[in-house]
Amino acid sequence: MKNAGNIVCFRNLEEPTNKALSLFGDADAKGTAILRRFEDYFGGYVDDNGKHVKGYVEFVEELRALVPPGTIPVGEQEERDFIKLFGTVLRFINLLSCFDQFAALNPLTAREIQDYTSIYIDLHDNYRTRCGGDKTNVNDDIEFEMELVKQVEVNIDYILY
Repeated sequence: MKNAGNIVCFRNLEEPTNKALSLFGDADAKGTAILRRFEDYFGGYVDDNGKHVKGYVEFVEELRALVPPGTIPVGEQEERDFIKLFGTVLRFINLLSCFDQFAALNPLTAREIQDYTSIYIDLHDNYRTRCGGDKTNVNDDIEFEMELVKQVEVNIDYILY
């Protein structure tokens, strides 16, 4: 997944490109997607309608309150809440990693991210086993963001070896 950059669209691919932009960014994006300021994504902001939009820090606080570091979710409802919340946190981490200041300000340590990711993968495997097959969409309200769990940086060394 590409975090940022230019997407050049050739041959009559405008509609699929706009669908992809709406999946990974702003649903209203058409042709151009512009990121908000780092502070908006990190700490939240008030939109044009006066509604507060939560930022990364608020989701991390919710995650720690739901499942404190070093513990696991207990019960199906807590598991489902964790899956949704950590999926949101993963999307924010993916987005915020484009900004230089994120590494220094991230309230989650690398160890905490690893611990939460391990729980997330275990739950994915358990739900996949329960539901049968390779389904990652457990039902209408739970979807695992497995593409955000494993990321491979492709550089010259990766290509050559």
